[in-house]
Amino acid sequence: MHVLSWSDGVACAVGMRQAVMAPEPETVLVAEDDDELRERIAADLRSQGLRVVEVEDGLELEDYLTDSFAPGARVARPDLVVSEARMPGVSGLTVLRHLREGASALPFIVLSPEGDADSFEEAETLGAEYVVEKPFAVEDLRLVVLDTEVASR
Repeated sequence: MHVLSWSDGVACAVGMRQAVMAPEPETVLVAEDDDELRERIAADLRSQGLRVVEVEDGLELEDYLTDSFAPGARVARPDLVVSEARMPGVSGLTVLRHLREGASALPFIVLSPEGDADSFEEAETLGAEYVVEKPFAVEDLRLVVLDTEVASR
């Protein structure tokens, strides 16, 4: 797991492995309950040629993932999930736990409130590829998304 935090106004990565050339994700599923932040993240990732699906909360995230993995799915299966750790209703961490319990290796990036040690620990335990601490620059998240190794379908 990798942690991206903000220190003295400069983004710094902790525990990052050597960058590996991997295919960029085709579809990124973004779950964030802050509408403005979600829209900024989605717009930035789309500017990189990625397909982005936006959902507002953990319930929508669970529903979308369930639909995307169903036989004959009518929605795109995501190659990567970017999700807020703590959202009303179902948290992003709960969704990540359900994925891992179902033996899914779908890459998952967790967005965590600043200083939320519990979210960091839980995300690490559940196998998140990265934890990005808020506040963050959207451009830094883009680099994390592009660096994330994508599981093959």
